[in-house]
Amino acid sequence: MKKTLVIGAHGKIGQRLVALMVKQGMPVVAMIRDAAQKIEMEESGVETIVADLEQPLADELFKDIDKIVFSAGSGANTGADKTLLVDLWGACKLNRAVLLI
Repeated sequence: MKKTLVIGAHGKIGQRLVALMVKQGMPVVAMIRDAAQKIEMEESGVETIVADLEQPLADELFKDIDKIVFSAGSGANTGADKTLLVDLWGACKLNRAVLLI
C-alpha cells in the first residue's frame, strides 16, 4: 500500500497533519530529524523514519511513497543561514531526489 511521507512531521503543522491522517486511517510515514522524537511518534501508531534535510537523502526514504507533504522548517529561533539551508535547499534537494527516482 502506498503511503504519504510527511517531512517535518514533528513540527506544529506536521504533528497536526499526521494526527489527522492516523485518525482517518490513512497510511503515513513521519520523517523527523531528531531520533529522540521517534519513540513518541511511534507510540502514537505512526511509522517513523529519521532523516535530515541537511544530509543526502537516501533512495530508501521514498520506498512505497506516492505522496509527499513538505512541512519542514528551520524554526523561529534559527538564523537566515538555517532558513536557507532547511527551508529552501531542503525543499530543492527533495524535489531533485524525487525526480531522480
